[in-house]
Amino acid sequence: MKNIDISYLKNAIQLFNGQEDRYPRDIQELVQKHYIQELPALPNGQQIVYNPANGEIKVVRQAPAPAPQAKP
Repeated sequence: MKNIDISYLKNAIQLFNGQEDRYPRDIQELVQKHYIQELPALPNGQQIVYNPANGEIKVVRQAPAPAPQAKP
């Protein structure tokens, strides 16, 4: 799994929190309010998980979708 550098996202979240006195509702708000230009492109199978309650952000591997059940 390729490591994605999200340190700039963590910095942007902290800057947002310092200026807005709250964490962003979602990471898209960082783009909307021009704290970052765009969200990073992630390799297939990875996603960004963000917790707006404490500003924690990380990249995790997506769980594979369950296989469809065969109908009898």
